[in-house]
Amino acid sequence: MKSFIQISNLLVKRNKRDVLKIDSLTIKRGEILAVVGPNGAGKSTFLLALANLIQLTHGEIIFEGKNQNEWNELEYRRKIAFVFQDPLLIDMSVEENIALGLKFRGEKNFEPQIIKWSKAM
Repeated sequence: MKSFIQISNLLVKRNKRDVLKIDSLTIKRGEILAVVGPNGAGKSTFLLALANLIQLTHGEIIFEGKNQNEWNELEYRRKIAFVFQDPLLIDMSVEENIALGLKFRGEKNFEPQIIKWSKAM
């Protein structure tokens, strides 16, 4: 199976301190990945990096065979979703947040997608 996401030599620093370091990670399409660890282990930083919401200090993330930095931001954002642990704008359920995002994209019949993504979580 072809890799969906491939990470190599990833480093994220904050205040001159390494907060995330991943030498190599490959995620295949359809594979389920659990990101677990204690507070401060870099879980949120990892997810923010995957969503291209923070700048990498070093390394690369290849998504669908293309370097993350080569993607058009809008096109990339349409393919990658990030549901924050705490609501940023509206205090709603996960399902309602997914529906809101799909509604903003102009999707009409999004009920089946809400069910699909809710079950995936």
